[in-house]
Amino acid sequence: MDASSAVREGFGLASHRADMLIFFLFACTELTGTLVAPDESDTAVAEPRVERTLASEPSDWTVVLEIAWPDTRPGGRPIDAHFSWLALAVHDADVSMWAQGERASQGMIDMAEWGGTQQLVLEMEGYGVDVWEWRNWTCPAGIVHDNCDDAARTIRLEGGETLFSAASMVGPSPDWFVGVDSEPLVDGEYWLDEVVIDLFPMDVGTRDANAWELYGDVSSPVQGISPITAVSGQLIGPGQIGRLTLIRW
Repeated sequence: MDASSAVREGFGLASHRADMLIFFLFACTELTGTLVAPDESDTAVAEPRVERTLASEPSDWTVVLEIAWPDTRPGGRPIDAHFSWLALAVHDADVSMWAQGERASQGMIDMAEWGGTQQLVLEMEGYGVDVWEWRNWTCPAGIVHDNCDDAARTIRLEGGETLFSAASMVGPSPDWFVGVDSEPLVDGEYWLDEVVIDLFPMDVGTRDANAWELYGDVSSPVQGISPITAVSGQLIGPGQIGRLTLIRW
């Protein structure tokens, strides 16, 4: 991360002797002429070289899920608005948790319709990949509930698999969610330091209801997973509603 540099108004030279020349650098205020000795950050020192880590090596990450759902959002906001349990998997290109346009698995349907991630975790474990779930809500400012907990989570990756997918219900709703589909954690053969994904509401395609409540009439036929737009008309409306950040440390 880049360090902020102090603005210097002027510089002065001071103190020299016949047999040697020593320079002292001072920050000078033009209006008062007061000289202030610089702090240690003013000394020009080469920054240490940061070693990049091969994606074949283990790495530790902090996972931060944020929600941005103001009560001024078109469609309003229910009194218990939240993202429900979060499921996250790290995998390769042969594995998919979900994909736009595809029919949702039963695990994705459960997650989007009532918030549970148990089945989704079992599905991902069936692929033999690393998967995590956090059984708490992420709540917007102004919402207070016993289930709300926006604390950061941590995961450890053993190396080799370099894509991640995630999903969390937008609650309460018939079948809406936010998620990430096969986002890379690498730049070439090296782990990235940080991955930031803006989250937009999605429809899992199984319910026709359009209200701040669970379930509703079953879609017939069941649709593929799709983004929520102004044209599709769901109450939640389009536009960013959250952010998922992974930071390597």
